[in-house]
Amino acid sequence: MNHKWSATASFGFSVLASVEDQVGFLPASITCVDRYFSLRGEEQSNYFFATAYHTIYVMGLVCGSSLRSKNFPLRKYTVRRGLQGAATALLKFIDVEPVKRHWFDEFQKLKLKEQDTLAPLLLTIALRRATIQHDFVRLRNILEISIQYQLSNEPAIKQAVELIRRVSLLGIEPRYDSAT
Repeated sequence: MNHKWSATASFGFSVLASVEDQVGFLPASITCVDRYFSLRGEEQSNYFFATAYHTIYVMGLVCGSSLRSKNFPLRKYTVRRGLQGAATALLKFIDVEPVKRHWFDEFQKLKLKEQDTLAPLLLTIALRRATIQHDFVRLRNILEISIQYQLSNEPAIKQAVELIRRVSLLGIEPRYDSAT
């Protein structure tokens, strides 16, 4: 079976490859890169295998299966009709600071047209962050943007609408301290 890489999957792969290029290996979320580089010899090797073995192994499997099937994660970003400007609108709802976000560094390298192709990813990120912060006003605003840019069929939208419905039924007052 030969599945094509979606724009989001290709972008995700490029983020991982970029991190791998910067660090020299693909660290796991528990790997403290500064600590790794401060260690020497067997200590460094032990730390490496204890924290990063699995991510490196999986990346190797992904690369190997891509090579074998000749199905590469190429950056072919074709913007769906109605998405022009969606990335810019959704980024207003995503706080990328103060923590460095590797995905955002790679995202900023893309042309606006390519960024718009990743609108479903940005939508999911924005909805998740608003939900975690219990910012239902921002959640509603993001839902309005999703309608404007014809993203209302995305799976995250259905979950967000259901959450808003439950919040409404419970009579929870929305927070109005959102920056957006």
